[in-house]
Amino acid sequence: MNISEIIGNAFKYPFSDWKKILILGILTVFTELIPILQSLGFKNSGLILFSLILFVLVFFFIGGYQYRIIKSSLNDVEVLPEFNAWSDMFRDGVKISIVGIIYLIPGILIIIAGISMLIQLGNVVPNISATILILIALLYIFIIIPISYMAIAYMAENGSKLRDAFRLREILKKISSDGWIKFILWYIVTVIIALIILFVGSIVTSGIGQLTFQAIGIILMTLFIAPYLYMFLNRSVALFYRSK
Repeated sequence: MNISEIIGNAFKYPFSDWKKILILGILTVFTELIPILQSLGFKNSGLILFSLILFVLVFFFIGGYQYRIIKSSLNDVEVLPEFNAWSDMFRDGVKISIVGIIYLIPGILIIIAGISMLIQLGNVVPNISATILILIALLYIFIIIPISYMAIAYMAENGSKLRDAFRLREILKKISSDGWIKFILWYIVTVIIALIILFVGSIVTSGIGQLTFQAIGIILMTLFIAPYLYMFLNRSVALFYRSK
């Protein structure tokens, strides 16, 4: 598949089952309970703590479903996967979270080092070294995110064992076989399309929120736009991974 075919397929893919968009959207709403409650004026610390715990639990289910999208797409399934085997979905969500965090650790550590240097010097003198460190870290994160997605796809293709996501030589070899130029173009196009969807969705939902209540705008964003983006992005990842 070429890039336009990948993007076109991924763009249409979520519409294969509106019910599943809604189910994933409902799960996503639970991750946004804190801003929703705050917009409604709730400030109870116990309620906020409960919402935070719920966020962590639901986050793993959402991650597990995204992994399921990648896995089913690698097996040439053209429709959205089912919401079942919830314990497996939770476990897969934990796995891909671990993968993402480990790949991001170098960038996070560099950012922390850069911020620490800026804080120590304050605003008295400009710290070029700290600024360069932060820029390097952001560049690393921008580069490593698509590679980590390929690592997750590699793990899905090879039995879902966590260690397979860190077989960097094989993963980079797979990317090279598809072509680095194609990989970079695919990543840029996918990000641009995702940002356009996010931008348009934000304008529409925030407009509705201003006309009604802010909480309604947040709920609409998480109920429809966020799950669509999850489905689009992970479908795109899988299609690129298995493209020739």
